[in-house]
Amino acid sequence: MNDEKTRAPAPEKSPAKPLKKGKPGNPFPWILAIFLVLAILVIVLVIKVGHKDATLSTTQQQLTESKSETAKANAALDQANAKAADLQTQLDKAKGEETDLQSKLEQSQDATHEVQSQLDRAKAQSADLQSQVDKAKGQSADLQARLTQSNSGTSDLLTQLDQEKIRSMDLQSRLQKAESNLAELQAPLLHPHPAQ
Repeated sequence: MNDEKTRAPAPEKSPAKPLKKGKPGNPFPWILAIFLVLAILVIVLVIKVGHKDATLSTTQQQLTESKSETAKANAALDQANAKAADLQTQLDKAKGEETDLQSKLEQSQDATHEVQSQLDRAKAQSADLQSQVDKAKGQSADLQARLTQSNSGTSDLLTQLDQEKIRSMDLQSRLQKAESNLAELQAPLLHPHPAQ
């Protein structure tokens, strides 16, 4: 009991103070920050769009240049094909001319062989005629000697002599004709004309 009396009275609880509502902060910095972020985003987007436009313009220019170069290459290819066709035509023409010249050469060689054959035959005929002329001259000389020796002046000998003279003249004429023919045959061989 005494203990309870000696205890100090418990302090009275003070009533709780009401909490003060915080004052609202200034919203301007936040608005400014938002505008700054939006401005930065707009600038980034503008830069990206500009870069894409520049890239697109460069790509378009490269495409145009590529088309131009392709057109030039196609034109050069067409010209090359035209030149190749022209060269092929010239080659075919040259081959045709070569074939024609080869044919003319073969014809010329055949003609040369024919002329040579004719010349050989003419030489053989000329040699035969010369032999006949020599024989005739020998006979004529023999008759002239017999005529001189006999001095008979017979008409028979005169007739034979005249006949031999005629025969000799005929042989001489044949010989001259053969020599003329031989000269005509030898002329193209000695002075060949250039091929037309």
